[in-house]
Amino acid sequence: MYKVFVKPHRHGLKPLSGDIDKVFKEVHGVNIGDERIISFVEALWLCYKGIVEFYFENNRKADFNDIISLAEDKHLWIMFTVYIDLRNRGRKPYVNILNNTLSIMKGKEVIEIIVLEESSMLSLSELLLMIEGILSKGKNVVLGLVDKHGDVTYYQVARTSIVK
Repeated sequence: MYKVFVKPHRHGLKPLSGDIDKVFKEVHGVNIGDERIISFVEALWLCYKGIVEFYFENNRKADFNDIISLAEDKHLWIMFTVYIDLRNRGRKPYVNILNNTLSIMKGKEVIEIIVLEESSMLSLSELLLMIEGILSKGKNVVLGLVDKHGDVTYYQVARTSIVK
């Protein structure tokens, strides 16, 4: 098990010392400016799998619940559910902290997964705007819907035209 000392960051945990290089072989991390952090989703997975023990600067061990309480993201649990599902399927997703999506590579193809809860209130125009934004970057889009039981269903999204 790796040991890493961290300090809380707005978007995750900022590694200070310890087995940092080994941790970044397990997860991608997120670059914010000149800092590389471990997103809350990735930190939860590392704790859940027993790969890393995180410690705060005061030498207090950070457990799974500490990480959840640091995150001020109402979508954290849903993101974590899809992240864990993808990891269990042999994928190593990138966490996109700004728009609640995950990205995976399939060969040279980038697939961006819009993570949604089955009961989330999202207008069709908001969803279409998100989809068009991703498609315009040349990426493929998948919806990852989490139901009330925590099961994830994936839907591939493609552009279609209907002509008269």
